[in-house]
Amino acid sequence: MNTDTTGASQATANQDRLTVNGVEASKRMAETDLARMENYKSIITEVGRAKQMDPAVIAAIISRESRAGAALEGGWGDHGNAFGLMQIDTRYHDEKGAFDSEQHITQATEILISFIKEIKEIFPTWSQEQCFKGGISAYNAGVSSVSSNENIDARTTGQDYSNDVVARAQYYKSKARVRMGGEHNQEFAHRTLRLPDCDTPVLQAEILCLLAKQAIEMSQEHRGNSLHGAYFLDDCMVRLQPRRGYMPKVLFTSFINCKHLLFRRLHLHHILYFLFGLFSMLFLASIYGDIMKVDTTGASEKTAKQDKLTIKGVEASKKMAETDLARMEKYKSIIIKVGKAKQMDPAVIAAIISRESRAGAVLKDGWGDHGNGFGLMQVDKRHHTPTGQWDSEQHIIQATDILIGFIKEIKAKFPKWTQEQCLKGGISAYNAGVKNVQTYERMDIGTTGDDYANDVVARAQWFNSKARCAGQSGCLGSLGSKHLHHFPLSLVSNAMRTHLVSYK
Repeated sequence: MNTDTTGASQATANQDRLTVNGVEASKRMAETDLARMENYKSIITEVGRAKQMDPAVIAAIISRESRAGAALEGGWGDHGNAFGLMQIDTRYHDEKGAFDSEQHITQATEILISFIKEIKEIFPTWSQEQCFKGGISAYNAGVSSVSSNENIDARTTGQDYSNDVVARAQYYKSKARVRMGGEHNQEFAHRTLRLPDCDTPVLQAEILCLLAKQAIEMSQEHRGNSLHGAYFLDDCMVRLQPRRGYMPKVLFTSFINCKHLLFRRLHLHHILYFLFGLFSMLFLASIYGDIMKVDTTGASEKTAKQDKLTIKGVEASKKMAETDLARMEKYKSIIIKVGKAKQMDPAVIAAIISRESRAGAVLKDGWGDHGNGFGLMQVDKRHHTPTGQWDSEQHIIQATDILIGFIKEIKAKFPKWTQEQCLKGGISAYNAGVKNVQTYERMDIGTTGDDYANDVVARAQWFNSKARCAGQSGCLGSLGSKHLHHFPLSLVSNAMRTHLVSYK
């Protein structure tokens, strides 16, 4: 993070009765909040990935706004005007979710991103870092308060808001680097923390070179088992997942930049695993869009009542998906196999199984919907002839083919829609047909519960997030197109699997 900062003002530092101000004061306050921040680490990381926002920045705003929740009363602050960990001002925005929920942090991050974009439009000659800092300042005091880069914080609380937040974010970033392997690994850690921002073949190729260097070091540290570096490379390649269109350029640039590393210092099996990991991403990843990039409002109140939940939206979808997790474990291998074969994100398949049959819990002899829907994914016998057993690979293949057919029909019907919009439209059509999808915004009107696609997307995103929770028992370890591990997870240490994930 190269953004300049003067850190906290004396007024802000006085909150903790500090005798220092500036960057040092910001760091001490961020450190004070560190233990509480641990409660929200997974949510912060997940939202950061989904919104392509540095998790350290989100954490820094949480630290500044609510001291990681310590300054709140019943989730509220600022004399009852601001809500949640990131203090969304309810005079300008309707709060979403619980005060410490992913839905809340997502909403606040979207507000921050919109401010950054507004600053960019107002100050087109500003650098990316200046617009970033300006957006943080606007998050506190509004866009109109930002008049110049030099006096960016003049009208913010404590006259230091963006400088303090940047300094706290830099502290959290530095903590992440230390946890990811020590000082000798800081450059590597910095790059891996910025993976979501790598939108060019050159940047992704540069990362591959750094990964190759890391694999060399790891193999040297574990001379008794030279496969450590190879497995680490493979796991990193799956996590990185270069865009399909970038693959040839990434491979070529990577070869040019680090061929001396690969062919002089790595064993042959390292090279083979390295290339196999890259090509597996090309052939195994979902070609129908990234489910993590699809917007969603989650489950309706009607759907949430199935589980007698008092909440609705994304949080309700996640809770229902979590309820189905243990049962879903029975079908994990089949779901992953079909996902690979059909190039469909296994998390989407799991989400439909969760929505349609609660992973089989609501079926009677494999049937549901008053005897019209068959199997885990409820193939409608009025429109299709069911194949295979209700919980078989054949059944899931048939249902996935039906879903893919709907996605393609939606693409033909709405040629200007993005890949992710067509994915969501296809999911909606899986429930109510292509004719029911008239507009993107109202695609779920007419589906069961008026929320089908939104609920399925939210459940899929939850299953995808569970795929990232390395080392936890009961986790659907390989669900998610970005985590189709083709080496046994037992051979990859927890340290390796979590190496690229944590912001802290």
